[in-house]
Amino acid sequence: MPDYTYAIQKLYLEMFLADAETFIRCQNIFDPELFDQRLRAPAKFITQHVDQYKVMPDLIQVNAACGTELDSVQTQKENYEWLLDQFEQFTRHKALERAIIRSADLLERGDYNPVERLIKEAIQISLNKDMGTDYFENPRSRLEGLKS
Repeated sequence: MPDYTYAIQKLYLEMFLADAETFIRCQNIFDPELFDQRLRAPAKFITQHVDQYKVMPDLIQVNAACGTELDSVQTQKENYEWLLDQFEQFTRHKALERAIIRSADLLERGDYNPVERLIKEAIQISLNKDMGTDYFENPRSRLEGLKS
């Protein structure tokens, strides 16, 4: 069973802050509530900032607004494939864990339908990996081609 420590969850946020494109690819499964309690504030700040301003906040903004000490990360582009794979597994695992905990009271009352739905939703969490067109590869030329 994977161990999603504070350090690895912190690294996820730091890598997202360093590469907005990767965050956008994960945005549909990004849930601040799945992070360690100490990282929920920066995770929420990132999602709210992206939603409101349509741009990734700077590391300095996140640290100042949330009282955190996230670090700047510079890594090879190929390492972001690791992040995509790991973050998908992390999200699915944590969502399933949360669904199981929420299910305890429902099971005790004999209310099985919501339990099935919670578990099913958690298991089905995944990233869109094959969209037919790689929208993240050379978007300018793709859009210019559509224009002409």
